[in-house]
Amino acid sequence: MKQLALLLVGVALSYAATIPVNPQSDVLAWDPDKSKQQEVFAEKEPRNFVELFQLNSQNVHLYYFSGYFSEGREYVYEYEGQVLSGLPGVSKEVAGIKIVADTRIQMKENGKCLLRLEGVKLHKVLTKTENPAKQQVEEKLQRLDFIYESPLVVQLVKPIEFTYVSGKVSNIIPSMEDPVWSTNIKKGIVELMLVNIRGTNDLNEPTAQSTDGTSITRQKKYYRVMENGVAGNCESVYDVKVSKPVMKLVDNKVPALRYVLNITKTRDLIECQRRNQRSEVSLLSGQKCQHCWDPKQENVEEPRPQEGQPKQGKEDFMTCLNKVRYGISLKDHDKFLIDTVVVEGKHVFMPFGEKGGKAITFVNQAFVLRSNKEIPDEEVIPEVQNPKQMPEDLSFIFQEKSSHDHDTEEESQLSEEDIRSSVTDHVEKIIAGIQQDKITEEAPLNFIYMVKSLKRLSPIELQNVFDRLGKKLADDDEPTKVKKQIVQDAILQVENDKAVEILTDEIEERQIIKEEASQVLSTLALINKPTVEMLDKVLRLCRGPTLSLDDVKDIKTTCWLTFGSLVHKACKVNKICTQDKLNEYSLHLLEGIDATSPNDEKRFFLKAIGNAGLVLKKTPVSQTDSIDRISELIKHEVADIDLRVQAIYSLRRVCKEHTHRVISLLMPFLKDIDEDHEIRIASYVIIMDCEPKLDDVQFIVTDLQKDKSKQVISFIYTHLEGLVKNPKLCKFSLTEVARKVLLTLKPIVQGMQYSKRFMWSFNAVQEKVALTTEASMINTPTSPFPVRGAVKLGATILNRQMNLMEVGFHAKCLRDIAEKILGVARPASPKLEKLLRNNGRVNEDKSIVERDLAHLDNVLPTTRVQTNVDTAKASAYMKLFGNELRTITVDKTTIWEWLDGRSEKMQELENKILTSQVPYSYLKIFSLGRGMHEIPTQVGLPLKISFDTAAVLALDISGKARMTPTLTEVLRTKNGKLNNISVAGSVKPRVAVTMQAKMTVGLDDTVRTGLGLVGSLNSSAILNGNVIVDVPKRLFKSKLDTPTTEHQVLSLRSRPFTYNSLVGAKSTEESVQEPAIRNSVEDSSRSIHEKRIVQGELMAKKPVTKKWSVGKESLGVEVEMNTRRVPRSCGWTYRPTQLLFNGPIDVNVTTRRGVDAPEQVTCTVKLETKNLTQVQYQAFKDKYLMKKNFTTESSSEEFSEGHGSDHSDHKNKNYPPQLSQSVLKLDHTDFENWMFPNAKSAETMTTTHKMAHHQTPISGSSFELFNVLVNISTMGSQPIRELVSQISLDQQDEFYKALRIDVLTNKKTFIRDPVHQDQFQDSVDYANAVKTLCIQAEVEHPANVMTLPANEKLESVEGLPDVPKDPKVLFKFNTQWGRSCMTDQKIQLKARVERSEEQKQRLSEETPYKMECMQDLRNGNKYTEACKRFRLEREELRAVNAELTHNEKTSRVYLEAFYQGIQMVKNMLWQNVRTKQAKVFNLDKTVLFSAEIEENQKNFNMTMKDIRENIHFDRVWIPMMVQDSQIVAPYNMQKRMVQSYGQEWLSGRNINQCKALRNNSIITFDKVLYNYKESQCNHILAKDCSNKERFVILSKVHEQDSTKKVVTVYLDNTKIQFIPDQTTQEVVIKVNDTNTDLPVLHKLVVKEGGVMKQVAIDTQKIHIMSVAPHKDYNAEPKPIDRSNSASSQEDYLASNLEAHVWDQMREHIKNEVVAPAQTQAHKPKTLVQIVRPKLGDSIMLFAPEQELKVFFDGHNIKIELAQKYKDMLCGLCGDFNGETSNEFVGPNREVYKWPQQFGRSYQVSTPECSRVDHCTPVTNFTVDRDVSLTKEEQTICVSRTPVPRCPDTCVVAESWPIDVEFVCAPSKETSNPNPFEGLTRQQVINKYGVKRPDYKRTVDMAVKCRN
Repeated sequence: MKQLALLLVGVALSYAATIPVNPQSDVLAWDPDKSKQQEVFAEKEPRNFVELFQLNSQNVHLYYFSGYFSEGREYVYEYEGQVLSGLPGVSKEVAGIKIVADTRIQMKENGKCLLRLEGVKLHKVLTKTENPAKQQVEEKLQRLDFIYESPLVVQLVKPIEFTYVSGKVSNIIPSMEDPVWSTNIKKGIVELMLVNIRGTNDLNEPTAQSTDGTSITRQKKYYRVMENGVAGNCESVYDVKVSKPVMKLVDNKVPALRYVLNITKTRDLIECQRRNQRSEVSLLSGQKCQHCWDPKQENVEEPRPQEGQPKQGKEDFMTCLNKVRYGISLKDHDKFLIDTVVVEGKHVFMPFGEKGGKAITFVNQAFVLRSNKEIPDEEVIPEVQNPKQMPEDLSFIFQEKSSHDHDTEEESQLSEEDIRSSVTDHVEKIIAGIQQDKITEEAPLNFIYMVKSLKRLSPIELQNVFDRLGKKLADDDEPTKVKKQIVQDAILQVENDKAVEILTDEIEERQIIKEEASQVLSTLALINKPTVEMLDKVLRLCRGPTLSLDDVKDIKTTCWLTFGSLVHKACKVNKICTQDKLNEYSLHLLEGIDATSPNDEKRFFLKAIGNAGLVLKKTPVSQTDSIDRISELIKHEVADIDLRVQAIYSLRRVCKEHTHRVISLLMPFLKDIDEDHEIRIASYVIIMDCEPKLDDVQFIVTDLQKDKSKQVISFIYTHLEGLVKNPKLCKFSLTEVARKVLLTLKPIVQGMQYSKRFMWSFNAVQEKVALTTEASMINTPTSPFPVRGAVKLGATILNRQMNLMEVGFHAKCLRDIAEKILGVARPASPKLEKLLRNNGRVNEDKSIVERDLAHLDNVLPTTRVQTNVDTAKASAYMKLFGNELRTITVDKTTIWEWLDGRSEKMQELENKILTSQVPYSYLKIFSLGRGMHEIPTQVGLPLKISFDTAAVLALDISGKARMTPTLTEVLRTKNGKLNNISVAGSVKPRVAVTMQAKMTVGLDDTVRTGLGLVGSLNSSAILNGNVIVDVPKRLFKSKLDTPTTEHQVLSLRSRPFTYNSLVGAKSTEESVQEPAIRNSVEDSSRSIHEKRIVQGELMAKKPVTKKWSVGKESLGVEVEMNTRRVPRSCGWTYRPTQLLFNGPIDVNVTTRRGVDAPEQVTCTVKLETKNLTQVQYQAFKDKYLMKKNFTTESSSEEFSEGHGSDHSDHKNKNYPPQLSQSVLKLDHTDFENWMFPNAKSAETMTTTHKMAHHQTPISGSSFELFNVLVNISTMGSQPIRELVSQISLDQQDEFYKALRIDVLTNKKTFIRDPVHQDQFQDSVDYANAVKTLCIQAEVEHPANVMTLPANEKLESVEGLPDVPKDPKVLFKFNTQWGRSCMTDQKIQLKARVERSEEQKQRLSEETPYKMECMQDLRNGNKYTEACKRFRLEREELRAVNAELTHNEKTSRVYLEAFYQGIQMVKNMLWQNVRTKQAKVFNLDKTVLFSAEIEENQKNFNMTMKDIRENIHFDRVWIPMMVQDSQIVAPYNMQKRMVQSYGQEWLSGRNINQCKALRNNSIITFDKVLYNYKESQCNHILAKDCSNKERFVILSKVHEQDSTKKVVTVYLDNTKIQFIPDQTTQEVVIKVNDTNTDLPVLHKLVVKEGGVMKQVAIDTQKIHIMSVAPHKDYNAEPKPIDRSNSASSQEDYLASNLEAHVWDQMREHIKNEVVAPAQTQAHKPKTLVQIVRPKLGDSIMLFAPEQELKVFFDGHNIKIELAQKYKDMLCGLCGDFNGETSNEFVGPNREVYKWPQQFGRSYQVSTPECSRVDHCTPVTNFTVDRDVSLTKEEQTICVSRTPVPRCPDTCVVAESWPIDVEFVCAPSKETSNPNPFEGLTRQQVINKYGVKRPDYKRTVDMAVKCRN
């Protein structure tokens, strides 16, 4: 006994030494305060020998004394598995499931084990808890009622069999009757025994297989292994701690030496080779980003996974972490026992990044050994009954959807009546939610519920529901039609085989027709998981007889597009198609592009092939694959260009799979400069969609600058530039490629007439959200309108890139269509035009113009440009999520039927609108998207993240419209024009969108629990009123009724919640135990739904409520916005998207009647264009735009430190003029000495804006000002509110722009007239009621460098563009407001942008990069990095100096806000700020700024001085977003000048100019400058070479060696000549060879019939603009004494004067509105106006119908034309097609290389000309005789273009050698000694000019001849 006692004492002491008591231990650290489970562990643990003895005496088997795993023994574990979901950090609310059971495991031979659960208890959790990661106490659990629990327990207690050897689990065999969900839970329990003690297959040491099994002391401490568990084959990281060996009793026998392993196993369940998950996304589809943008790792390549370790299934929006802690007793690695297992895991859902809010599901499992004994005979677990034949591993198996469990009507659990009743109930709720003034959120929510109900139906049930509730009948009334349409919309969203069959059958039976059928098919194309059966059904419909009829072509096209989309999703994405099916579908699609198919059919089949993205493999049936078939179409040169382009675009989905083949196919087309530019641009688009490598893109841009087509150059450059400036979140690698390519590419800035691809993107990287917009515009040289255009909207959500929508068009001959719409008749033949001119008399004597033009056509015929109206065609398409779903094509017949007013459909529609028949109503309900992502948890329960969205759109329109004349009459009448449009009616748009998202853990279909979010957006409006448009007056008037009742305009709601849902029995009152829990709106007799709103109490104690209201008194209509939300705890730490997770959000915008609410609001807008004389224009600038005050002097006084400190002494002091020449430096203390140079002073005009005398065409004296007059007033109750505004735009000067906006508001009260009591007069308190706002903005650019003399240019560098020597950009912004714009508050900003001092210094030095660039230029390379830097140094303006001033009346509120903002900036940038106390002479009421951007454009320096202090900001970093947006960037002169004046459509004025200057320079319409000296023979300067021939302009020099010219203009059967006097500045004007004595300051008006009238130029002051007094508005106003009254008499007078101005403008608008339409007799059409200003100024000719202007001052000619003449011109001014590579196009479309040769080609050589200038070179073809091209024969050859030669009587005085190409006559023609003799110039060019040249040789071109 003594020995036994000593033994027991030793054992107890040794055990006490091994008890884990380290509080820092991760495993088995007993902390009774942590959780209940740990308290249990602490209670069971013997702390001393007495306790140990007492436990032994009670015969309790302790887990730490148990034996090892061995056969024949039974182990009982207490198991607790818990899953809770919540928003930790936001709320304590959680919801979840807890499973408690005893796990009995019996081990048998060969590792075979049986497991059975006993004492199973199932709990639901819906409560608040402090720590959701720990096991919850009993008080927070709600055990399931017996009716719910018992069916589940019956399944859970079924045993399973598995094999367990050395810690590995395999061969799991459940029963066939055991459901999947039950097996998964048991797998989750068995996985707790999965442990790799040896460290076998360590990933860190692949050569070391495992730990030495014979020695515990050599146990591995840290290793990584791959383990196959419930989540998949994932990586596990082991951290092992080994305790000292101790002796423990085993079965009360001799003690053995034992060890205890504390193992921590960490698993990242996302980083798996095989991840168990499943996803379903409907509608919203996209591809996962492969290379996402990480700003921290822009230049770091993504590491590639090692071979054999692919990372599959990783979702960036989820994080799944799992930590398993084991307590294992063992003797060696073959003998061990798991004592305890504790699992803690969490699944974090972060859809918007770590700081964008997160929802977490916590998993906790406890597995504690309770007993270990030999298997009792009476407690043997029975073998698995009916076991599965194939054993399973631990992998989770997803349960099949329980959509229906029966296939026949007899097996249905619900009767037909129940099904119809459920669907009908949802339909009634949807209709009830669609109200007249709004749509409630319940309508789309019930639509979601209805779709879910329909998805659960069997095919038979779904057919029955449709037959009874959805099938439309002819006798249905309107409410029934609406209900059936809702059912049909819901069946569209079911997306199973039966639903597709129902809908296709309806279309096939023509029950669904026209547009409705197309919409149904387009929706089917978005099915996410189509089956082969669906594809076969759609294919049968497309090929069937129903769609072969002519009246359903649109439906057939949509059907094939749908088929292609479904094929792509099924066969390429989901990969469910066999190879035979792939070939079958491909062959059906390729049949449509056979050679025998018509082009229209080929076109839409190519679109379908593009949707499918299939590549047909070569088979005996098809010897070529689909890429080969498509390439045949692309290479077919005879094929239609549009068809070839569509064939290229059909490769868009093939390119990524077969990148090399596609790029190899398309690259030759892209590089072929002779190929059509549409083909080349399409090839580039597809190549870039392939995401090519850097080498491929570099090859594309090689020699891009030398390309012939600027359309291609502009498109490529703008796309690459857009990629760099707007990087895509999912295509950042492509952005890097573009950035590297642009380093070697010259900047290309072209006008809007060139093809472009714009791009804009917003990237929220941390939220993993991005929005991208791309706009493509493909122009053509032959039209001012684009031929193709597209806009694409893309998004990246959860790192998935989606092409949300793309719409585009393709149209030919939009020019002719536009001219028809605008009233220009289609061109007639010349013979017909002659008949019309002569009133049908062919033999009438020709007029002077006809004789001259006929003679011109005989001497110098020009080839007419045909507009090809016959090919007029238009088409449009729409893509959703990358699938082209709809396409519409309109042929020329339909177009001209509409344009000619012959369309019956148009007439029918117009009659309905005019008579207000059948008010239009539209209702559409559809799903915006559904999605589901499901993963397993460690407990074996599935975690499903799902969302459903639905939208309801409703639109009701009633009323009528009237057009005078009708649209049909306008189109049918030649030159018909619309006069008046009147629309009156009511519009009620309503929309509601609801989203329901859930994070659910489910137990079978019985228990659902987790987190949810319901968000809704509701918006509606009620608009009643009318709109009137008076087209001739350019007057727009609208009346809008104000709301009579309160109306909710916008409602945005979001509700996060936790919930429990039980399905399986009737709900009881006991199910709801807490008052905070409320039942859902879904009512079911068999279900219980509990929900608790997440209030966000941890983020804020209570929500933040805000209210904004405007307009209650001022407008009479109150607009109120109320918000309620839970704020973010730290605005800088968390993203705005976290608000969705914080708690409820409410945003409501409501309108209601305010104080003195009006009944109506009237808005009148009048557009005016004023033609002013020079005097009027100058008065306008001086008095209205105040341009005279844009002077060198600052509006505030300048100070100098050396002039004392007294403020008053400096006020009137004058300073030396040299102060204005000083330049501010950033670190210079003399800040005040810089001043503004004069923008328009006389001194400036002689320097910065003067042009060289021999280059300057003097501008005309007629000026245009564009005004917009606005009058908004209320009607109804008093006072009447009124707003009057005028916007004036001045942009006459090429380098100066001005804008002024004036606004006046007031309130009127009408009182009875004291004299006439029956009348009313308005009473306005001008001193108090009137509020004014006046804004003026002026900007001046540097003059064009080409116009500057040499001394004003920077030192020229050959190879680089010239730049001004001291360029400046001046800006002025002035705003005045208050009771008067004259005397009240004022703030003014002046700014000057110029070169920085650092730039000036570097430009004067020989910097290294400058010298390197010079060397590169000498080597012919000007695109190097050194030259790029040198160019930027020369061309950029990086410094800005600004002055901000205000007067003493400016409110202190604005000043305090300004200084508070400055202080906030100082606090934010405190590290970059240096502050000094202000000097005494710092200006009052003035703030001076100076800033400079550094060369790297990433930092800037700024200095600011005000009355208080001097602040210096040093090297402030510019945020990346600002850098990318180019908001803060240097001013690049070359780029800005071209952008400002080269983009015609954006400039706001006609700048399509051609100039012929006195120095023999000619600037064409396409901005090409060349030199050519005209002779005394007429030259065609510009001519309309289309078949309309609307004008001809000729020019010649007056006398030899003179700069004066003679100009002749032919238009509208009128000849006008301008002949300058050789000795004076007088210009003689002849009309039809008759002198017209036109005095100065007069204009000559020439009308039809030869009527001419001279009119004096109007000198009357312009309306409104000149009524302001002559006053310097910049002068500081005098102080006003306000002691005796609220306002002084001076203020009152000023206001009264301004009120007079506004009254005049109101009266002007009123007169325009009420003036009745007058029917006047026909007046002769004005053909031309000739304006003659004072001597020396330019004479202006204006032809309104031709939109032609000609300016002439005797020496210089300027022609201005509209865009409609694009590619219709010929002459010395070029063809005006936008391309500069072939600018020298001759009269017969031949192309010249030399300006002299080109100029002579347009010389009109006549006998009269030869007599005057008989030695003028003339053009003739050069003929080579006896040319031997081969040894056998000789031939005769002719030059392809004529060459200038001297006449026979003259000799060459000057000649240039040029290379001339020759074409030889065929051998059969060489029998004639001169086969070219007798052929006209046009015939030679047409016959031989188009042929390929045979050889080239040098020929002398005569430039000058003499006697």
